[in-house]
Amino acid sequence: MGFLQAGELVEDIKPVEEKVRQLGIAQFLNTLTQNVGRRDPNRLFGDELEYMLINVDSQKRDVQLLPRAPHILECIKDPKYAPKTCKLMPEYASYMVEGIPYSPYTLDSDYLPRIHESLKSRRKEIKTLLTHLGCNEGRVSTLSSFPLLGCPNAVYKGVCGSPDILRRGRAISQSRYTEDDIISPHVRFSSITNNIRNRRGGIEILIKAYEHGSDSTASESQDPTSTNHSANVHVENLDEYIRDQVVASDPMLSAETLLQTKGTKGTASGDHKNIHMDAIVFGMGMCCLQLTFSCLDINEARYLHDQMAVLAPLFIALTASTVVFRGALAATDTRWEVLCQAMDDVKASEKSMVQKSRFSSASLYIGNDEFLKKNYSVLNDNKVACLSSIYDKLVENGVDSILARHFAHIFLYQPLVVYKEDFDAVDCSATDAHFEVFQSTNWNSVRFKPPPVVKHEKEGTTYPIPWRVELRPCEIQIRDSENAVFLTAIPYIIKTLLREKWNLYVPLSLVDANIKRSSSINACIVQKFYMRTNIFENRINIKEMTTFDIFFGELGLINRCMQHLEADYKSGLFSQESYEGMKKSFEFIKDRCTGKVPTNAVEIRNFILNHPKYNHDGLVNREIVFDLVTQLAD
Repeated sequence: MGFLQAGELVEDIKPVEEKVRQLGIAQFLNTLTQNVGRRDPNRLFGDELEYMLINVDSQKRDVQLLPRAPHILECIKDPKYAPKTCKLMPEYASYMVEGIPYSPYTLDSDYLPRIHESLKSRRKEIKTLLTHLGCNEGRVSTLSSFPLLGCPNAVYKGVCGSPDILRRGRAISQSRYTEDDIISPHVRFSSITNNIRNRRGGIEILIKAYEHGSDSTASESQDPTSTNHSANVHVENLDEYIRDQVVASDPMLSAETLLQTKGTKGTASGDHKNIHMDAIVFGMGMCCLQLTFSCLDINEARYLHDQMAVLAPLFIALTASTVVFRGALAATDTRWEVLCQAMDDVKASEKSMVQKSRFSSASLYIGNDEFLKKNYSVLNDNKVACLSSIYDKLVENGVDSILARHFAHIFLYQPLVVYKEDFDAVDCSATDAHFEVFQSTNWNSVRFKPPPVVKHEKEGTTYPIPWRVELRPCEIQIRDSENAVFLTAIPYIIKTLLREKWNLYVPLSLVDANIKRSSSINACIVQKFYMRTNIFENRINIKEMTTFDIFFGELGLINRCMQHLEADYKSGLFSQESYEGMKKSFEFIKDRCTGKVPTNAVEIRNFILNHPKYNHDGLVNREIVFDLVTQLAD
């Protein structure tokens, strides 16, 4: 999860906040200067899967979270136990392990066999390590959320591995539902927890509870209804327009935010209509699937960021897999809203200016193409809080106004993790750690990622990794075969998008509406999403479409992919087996769009509703969860 380093933390960040911010800006400017003109020869991609460790007691018919990820990561420091086929990384929760391929895949290659083999080996490697630790009843799951998190006895307290490296008590989370032993011991995670909770005055998450017979099939009535947008709304001077927007949305210049409050801590405990949660772990303790794509140059990365921002809600709907929180069925199919609320440190006094959580959909388009420039005010139609002083500094140093506004927004938020050091001695040409303080704690649906600094003892400072874009919102699937579908299909969709230069731009307010719709019950089938009908023209014609319309029907994005797949197969790029495998992946998505293959969310909800121990009261008991883990999700 994000940028990790060792060191002692600064406890009171406020006195050094501006110094860290200025260092981060200097590091970004240095990286930009060194890499703005680079062009890489190949497009690569990689994935991150977050695995959940669960203890299964078959005799007692009980399942509990198994907080042994820190022990696994300690174990693999010994080369004898280090995984041979993947890399394992820490995540927020001590029952989570992130698995990534040992090396990236090449986008323009026959990557299917490697992905399938990687998925098999990752789960096997983690299971082997659990067994080595003596956790013989431990299982490696890809459930997106543990249904009993926050309920009594949800966490395994028995001994396997060395329990002394786990935290005790509730001093960090201050949660009434969870203890700190489920927060990973790396200082980054405790710092994030403390600073979000302290800044906001507490964590209060409320998610609507499921009501029988209330499955909504209609789009939200408050969504925008105007879909006829002019493609050439005239802005006399784009740079002046953007700076006016930045100044107007700078919280530091607004009288509305001068009255400071100590936070917004509430006393909600939930009721029959809402599920209440009170800790970051309810958000960051859920598992996901992420993909990162390298680009040939910075302009391609900026273009891809924008196109993936439009596609992101569709992938949320297709991968929906989260329906239970704190032992209660929810009126949602995804983890998205829980994460947005869990990571929101915006105070009540700031809400009129800072309208989005740190965890949110993309706030701005950042492309450097003429279409966006001509339609900037129409497409970037949301109010986005920025620091005008940062914007001005970036522009003065040669950053174009579109990209400067993006980073003036990123640098708005308070640092969450700062390490003790001599800030005056920092060499901004040799590190990007202070830039990452801000970049890595803004969890947007897509993330634009500059090349990271790598310092070698002999070679000096280098930038071996290209410009990248990260697709973040996909829910992990309960079966490797399903994860393989999205890990193979999404890259090919991106490959076709880059080949054909799709123009998917719609106003970002409509992307936000799509994000909201994507989490509703069975959104993959019943919801409609705002999409362009003409992806190769300049006029912005927008229509509400189902996922089937978008991928296989009227718009037919995957139909376009299939044409290229056929050509790639005939050219010898794909083997017969991989060609058939890719077709099966696209067919699976088609079946999911029609309902022939349900989403994990629909499958899990139906499993619960039809379980003989379910009492039709919205509550999910331990027996149901045991069967869910051992029968459906194992």
